[in-house]
Amino acid sequence: MEELRDIKPYIETGEALYWSVIGFVILLLIGTLIWIALIIKRWAENREKNMRKVYFENLKSIDWNNPKQSAYDISKYGRLLASDSRSKEIFSQLESMLIAYKYKKKVNDIDVDTVNHYNLFMQVLDGTI
Repeated sequence: MEELRDIKPYIETGEALYWSVIGFVILLLIGTLIWIALIIKRWAENREKNMRKVYFENLKSIDWNNPKQSAYDISKYGRLLASDSRSKEIFSQLESMLIAYKYKKKVNDIDVDTVNHYNLFMQVLDGTI
């Protein structure tokens, strides 16, 4: 009978091959985790920007017929939107004007000075959003 020549004997693989495969898998997992973390971070930043737009739209659609609720809404959304020093300063002045319309059972209509300060605050916010 003739001996087969195309079958080769087993070659021993060294331990270095196993460690290099394990290292490659670990690097692949770390890279995947970093990639997922970056995607989640970008999603959170976009969501925050979108919420700022929603707050700004709510602030733009204030109902001036109900001065008490208007004062509370301006305070709520203004506090969430004031981010830089200029807008925080204008908001603190506006908030001190709005105290006259809060915490009372009956309030007067909002005066022109407060509305003008509100409009100034909205212009500053419009530049940041």
